[in-house]
Amino acid sequence: MQDKICISCNISKSILEFFKNRNECKTCRSEKSKIKYKTNKEFRDNVLQSVRNRKIFFKEKGIEINPKLDIICDFQISEFCKINYKICKGNIRINKKNNNGKYRCKYCAIFDTHEGVKSHYYKKSNTNTKNISNKNDNFFTNIDSEIKAYMLGVIAGDGSISKDKSVSVVAHYSDVETIYLFKDNISNQSKISKDGNCKKIHITSKQLASDILRHLKIKSGKKSDKIVLPDLDDNLMIHFIRGLVDTDGCIENPFTSKYSPRFFYSSTSKKILEQIKLFFKKFNINPFITGIKLTFSGRDAVAGMNLLYKDSEIFLRRKHAFYKIWSTWEPKKGTCVKPSKFVLKSKIKEEKCQINKD
Repeated sequence: MQDKICISCNISKSILEFFKNRNECKTCRSEKSKIKYKTNKEFRDNVLQSVRNRKIFFKEKGIEINPKLDIICDFQISEFCKINYKICKGNIRINKKNNNGKYRCKYCAIFDTHEGVKSHYYKKSNTNTKNISNKNDNFFTNIDSEIKAYMLGVIAGDGSISKDKSVSVVAHYSDVETIYLFKDNISNQSKISKDGNCKKIHITSKQLASDILRHLKIKSGKKSDKIVLPDLDDNLMIHFIRGLVDTDGCIENPFTSKYSPRFFYSSTSKKILEQIKLFFKKFNINPFITGIKLTFSGRDAVAGMNLLYKDSEIFLRRKHAFYKIWSTWEPKKGTCVKPSKFVLKSKIKEEKCQINKD
């Protein structure tokens, strides 16, 4: 094994005691690095102490190190502009340099570019379009229309309200139209994010959350086993229940079903199942409860779907399409009831059999 002389301690040592392509041994280099770190630490401590002493000195004398100056915004194009501001001298200089010698506040800067994008604080927009935020916090204050009752039902089904008073709604990719109802009617700036096979919208609004909790008579957090029907008249209640069925309900696919028309609503809240059952009995419709399901079958299913979907303007298209097919249901004596399309097919088969026999 070759030996090598260290240039710092002048001692001949094995080549293993040296770093690659270095003339100093590992011991000398580690000692030097410790001394260098110690001196750097002492230097930093001295600098910090001098800064503290400087601040204390100016504070005792009543002198501001970086005083704020009064300045007026030269643009004043935003309704949120406060006109008069107190800004540090250095920030005023940078602002005026980027705005041709004029001071522009952050509200006017955002308004002049596009709403909510603070990275464009000092940049001019290349377009004339202005996307102004429009959050409707009072949307659920009074439930007085079809869309409000339906969207409240959607929240009762697939929505959640967190402890920080924010509202979230989740929907499968095939049913994302319910998500866009919230974006179009409540908060057009809320982003729609991916959540596995679903899409999700999140709206932060204490007023919106408190109104929903008041109508549904629940508290923030888990709601599935505590939810009840809100205090609405019968016309609005139909729209609310349609929102529940479109989220937590199921209408059997008429093209694959082997039984009579059926649809279900599932919930772990026994109270809401009983309330919905009593509501439909007003219209001579008699569903039955099995476990966590409220089931409508045969004539009751068609009558229930007619009540929910017949004169509606807002609905889930996929389930409305199933309703349209089931609405043509005609019972056939002596056999399992099916949609009229299947009844016609069976009649054609019977006629073919008779022809073959003849």
